[in-house]
Amino acid sequence: MTEKQQSPEKKRGWLAKVREVALIPALAVFTGLLIGAIVIIVSDASVIAAYGNFFSDPLTALAQTWQSVATAYGALFVGSFGSFDRLVEGLSVFFSTGETRQLLRAIYPITESLVTATPYILTGLSVAIGFRGGLFNIGAEGQFFIGALCSAYVGYSIVGLPAFIHLPLALLAGAAGGAAWGAIPGYLKAKFGAHEVVNTIMMNWIAFRLSDWLLTGPMKASGFRPVTPNVEHTAEL
Repeated sequence: MTEKQQSPEKKRGWLAKVREVALIPALAVFTGLLIGAIVIIVSDASVIAAYGNFFSDPLTALAQTWQSVATAYGALFVGSFGSFDRLVEGLSVFFSTGETRQLLRAIYPITESLVTATPYILTGLSVAIGFRGGLFNIGAEGQFFIGALCSAYVGYSIVGLPAFIHLPLALLAGAAGGAAWGAIPGYLKAKFGAHEVVNTIMMNWIAFRLSDWLLTGPMKASGFRPVTPNVEHTAEL
């Protein structure tokens, strides 16, 4: 078969892969939005009341549905990414006066969204890597807990280090702690054939209870809250 005959097949294969990669996340987002919209509709008394007169006044019911869903998702969007008007206003003030306070307030929602989402994204990526290798790592949450505790301990217990050493060290401690916790069910599977799904689920709960004990005991900061002491500024990211 000539190269010209092979190229259309290769092209179709490449397009199919791109379509598959894009389609699955798009369907996941669409499904989440659809289910969320249904929950919003059935929990809004005004929408339910409007649907009581649907056959006599369907336009009012549909308009009430759209208003309820749009208001909820609009608030969710602004809370997650910020207001475009506030961002423009903050940029205008920054370029005219050099004042950053208003701009920082405008971008605060998206920065907090990144702070909250990043652990989930990276933890999900770690699970996906195992899935690609045929291993079902259900213990990512427990590994995340242990890694976070290790990072926090290195972050607050070691003082006097420069930031270019302390920050990578704290990150490395978190990675090493999570890897060590995940290595336990890996060893049990390799040595004794114990199923990784059962082991990783059980290891999750051990990690939860261990973190409860550490945060109310050896690693607890002063006060009533079960939290660690603040990490040193040289370990802050």
